[in-house]
Formats: sequence, C-alpha cells, structure tokens
Amino acid sequence: MRERMPVLPYGTPVTLTASPAWGYRFTKWSGDCASSTTTNCQFWANDNVDASPGFTCSVSVIFCLPLATQTGCRQCLFQTVDSSVTVVGHGYVTVNRTVCKKLCTLPFDRGTLLVLRAYPDKKKTFRGWSHSCGGNKPTCQFRAFTDGFGDPPSIVATFS
Repeated sequence: MRERMPVLPYGTPVTLTASPAWGYRFTKWSGDCASSTTTNCQFWANDNVDASPGFTCSVSVIFCLPLATQTGCRQCLFQTVDSSVTVVGHGYVTVNRTVCKKLCTLPFDRGTLLVLRAYPDKKKTFRGWSHSCGGNKPTCQFRAFTDGFGDPPSIVATFS
C-alpha cells in the first residue's frame, strides 16, 4: 500500500528518505526519483510526484533462520553467500577491507566482487591461495557465488 503525502504549498522543498527494515538494504528509487543514487530523494512540491524506494534482502542465512516466520525473510534466505577465509601461518588477509587474522565467515550479497589481499608478517612470505583464488599473487578477486554444488566459496591463504 502506498502512503499518500499531504498536500503541500506550491514550491515547498521535500525530501523523502528510504529507511529499510531490518535485514533489508536500499537499492534504488523508481518513478520521479529514479535519478537519485542515495537514500534521499529531493524535489519541489510543484506537481504530483510518484516515487517508490526499492529494497532487497541483505541478511545472512545464519541471521535469517530464527526469523523464518517473518514476511519476506524466507524469500531472501539464499540471496547472500557466506564466504569463509582461513589464514594459515604468519599474516592476515583483508576481504573488501575487513581484516581476517585466522578464520572469518563473511556474508556478501550474491555476485558481490570480493577483493582479497594477503599481508605477511615481518620477515614472513605469502605462499598462495587455494580454492576460489588460486595462485600466489597477493591480491585475488572473484564474485561471491556458490560453487556448482551449492557450497559457498572457501579460501585458504598460506604464509610461511
């Protein structure tokens, strides 16, 4: 159901703010606010305006399961992918700026570009990645999808 705004005097500045419910994130505006790229849509009350915010689920399966009876949550149970990173040896990894020192499980929206960077401790060496990354370059990029069997990406970074 659309909420109707009150009639405002001609020329009044108006700001609409999209506020997602728990477990959802703002995606984009449609209608007269489609050109706005933020959660705010600003316009002047000069005519009838049709604007609707769009939302998508952003919760991890772990957080969604206890709320499975709430409307919408079941629809988004598998829209996120929990990517796990294991660090073996002396160093750490960043995953899209999140620091992982031993074992991290991080939820990402399906299709998100993950950028992993390996940082060896002083006088130590980065040896390489396994699984979704592969190779021994200190930076790895891939998209958060499950593998062909429904398992989320699992990466091991090895340092010596």
